[in-house]
Amino acid sequence: MSTNESTKIFLLGSERSGSNLLRSLLGRHKNISAPIAGHLSDVFYGRFHYYLPLSNESKRELLLDLIEYLNHPFNDWKIERTFDLDALISSSHLNNFIQFQDLVHRIKAGQENKDHYFSKDNHNHRYALGYLQNLTNVKFIYLVRDPRDQIASWMRTPIYLHTPHAAVLKWKQEQNDIIRLSSFYGVDMKLVKYEDLVDDSRATMTSILKFLNLPIDENCFNTDPKNKEASKHPFWKNINKPIKSKNYGKYRDVLTEGDVNLIETIAKWEMNQLNYSLVSNADWKKPNYYLFRLNEKIKSRLSRRKNKDFLEKEMKILFDKHSYLNSLFDKFDDDSRNKAIFTR
Repeated sequence: MSTNESTKIFLLGSERSGSNLLRSLLGRHKNISAPIAGHLSDVFYGRFHYYLPLSNESKRELLLDLIEYLNHPFNDWKIERTFDLDALISSSHLNNFIQFQDLVHRIKAGQENKDHYFSKDNHNHRYALGYLQNLTNVKFIYLVRDPRDQIASWMRTPIYLHTPHAAVLKWKQEQNDIIRLSSFYGVDMKLVKYEDLVDDSRATMTSILKFLNLPIDENCFNTDPKNKEASKHPFWKNINKPIKSKNYGKYRDVLTEGDVNLIETIAKWEMNQLNYSLVSNADWKKPNYYLFRLNEKIKSRLSRRKNKDFLEKEMKILFDKHSYLNSLFDKFDDDSRNKAIFTR
């Protein structure tokens, strides 16, 4: 690993907002490592206590598990064991999970001969204050996309959000949480709009790199046509293709006027904060509670039926991932899983 001070760059935002496009562009920088998201905090949040109390032995076990998980084909980090694991542990501050997460990112960056890393894990905003407390030189990029387009994306290829109502509630909560990080806690972050990124990648990426205090690298202005990750997942199929300008505002092809009114009514405050103009009266009123729930269930069922083939493929990927995680943690007995976190 490099002895230079690394910049730890964390993405804040919601899924379906162009996060893999941004990751692929930053990963083209000569000094930024931007691997596939391992969603480490989400995966280990409810399991980290299995390894407590932290001893050299349990630190070694956790680090080996992290490397095995990240090297699995669905993450494909390809971390090579070219380092002395015990020496690395003894020379590192490893008192909580965030420090382990930072370590594996720096190992990956070092093997790419890069100093800095970018994490686009889901829900980074939940752990942002922990990153600031435990790491140095932390930078946050807040990537946002017009919620109408973001929700239309969910409706085109739904996995677990099958109605505009369910999707907008999730988007609203996540933007609210991120905005409060800035307004309430004073967390510094760079706001980037997906629409600006696709319309003028040169200006947007230049602005991002200046915020990161990193040299401008023109490779970051365009996608890599040789990016093999495009074949790993249907949602990544465009990351090796030229960036399409004006690739937004297409929600009208998917959403009804009623859907748009619902979205804008629920997300009005967040949209105003992020300067997305309303096109409806934003006066949707929730109907009878029981009828509304029934209608949502019917819509969800119809969506699942319509997208059956797609969902079967996605569910298989998720099932395989969960099966692998279960096998990874099977070694822990009930005592380890249920051990007291606080001791007297």
